[in-house]
Formats: sequence, C-alpha cells, structure tokens
Amino acid sequence: MPAHKGTTDQKIQAAAAEIFLEYGFLDTTMSMIAQKVGISTPAIYKHFSGKQELYASLVDPLIETVQSIFKTAQTQKETMFEERQEHSVWDKSNTIDSLLDFVYAHFTEMRLLLCASEGTGYELMVDKAAAHEAYIIISTLPYLRKQGITSADPDPAFIHLLTKHYYRSEAEIVIQNMSKEDAKRYAESIDRFFTAGWRDLLGF
Repeated sequence: MPAHKGTTDQKIQAAAAEIFLEYGFLDTTMSMIAQKVGISTPAIYKHFSGKQELYASLVDPLIETVQSIFKTAQTQKETMFEERQEHSVWDKSNTIDSLLDFVYAHFTEMRLLLCASEGTGYELMVDKAAAHEAYIIISTLPYLRKQGITSADPDPAFIHLLTKHYYRSEAEIVIQNMSKEDAKRYAESIDRFFTAGWRDLLGF
C-alpha cells in the first residue's frame, strides 16, 4: 500500500481497500469505511473529501509507475528498431518475470483497479492502455516500412481489437486472483499465442 501522510490516513486507506474490494466502489460508502477504522463519518472527511479521492489515493501511485514502465519499454523498442534488432522486440524471456514481480508486489492496488473500479474514472483503464498501445503500433508501422523491416499495412481497427484482447487477457491474472506460479504459466502461454499472431500480422 502506498505511503501517505499520517497514521490515520494509512488506516483509512487500508480499510477502504478492503471494503472497495468486498463491495465495489459503487456500493461502498464513507460511513462504512469510517466504521471499520473506528472514527466518525464527519471525521473521515477531514482526511479525504470523498470516496473518489480516497480511491484515487490508492491507485494513482500505481498508475504513475505503470505509465513510467510503459514509457521505458517503448523507448527500448525504438532503440531496437533503430539498431535493426527488431527480432529482439519479441523476446519476453525476462520481461514476464519482471512484470509478474511488479504485479504481485502491488496486487491489492491491481485488484482495486481491475475488480473494483466500476463507477470511477478508472473503470476503462485496461481498454485505454490497449488503445494507447495500438496507437503506438499503428504510428510506428510507416517507419518500419520505410526502413524495410516490414511491408505490412494491417487494418488499424484490427490492431485495436487484437491489442484490446491481449490486454484483457493479461488482466485475467489479477481478476481471477491467480497464484504467481499459475500466473507465470498463463502469461507465458498468452505471450506465445499472441506473439505468433502479431509476428504473422506485422511481418517481422
């Protein structure tokens, strides 16, 4: 759980995480959280303006970190293309373990984001991330064609669809509450399945 100012804030966040996961954001009330912490409902509003701010305080640090990871990964891919090491883009031998280490180090926050976000501004986060990834793929293809890496020019709508299904498949690791051992087998299988398809579609 992310560190925040004050012991009471942390107690409120811990209680909120439990209740959000049990009841979902929509059915959770500030009074339920206050009761679990052992403070009055008016007192909880001295720490958080409402359950939206409280929920955001739990997941925003995670989202910021994930965005940073994605940005770093994209920079690494661009370097591979520039150095004509395009086949290295498909090598996930170390990436999967690192990804799972990150997911299971932040599993509560991941479950909040993927299982208890209905009614928040975060409920379409997986699809939004997939759409961003699809945009990157589509915008990178002209450069790859110019460099002679590929001649593929797939339908952008198809790329969006495949990317969305890939991200949703990966999200099942958290949604299904898999053990880390099961998640590793699942993630490796999903990666083999989608990588074969992507390589066939993109032509490299």
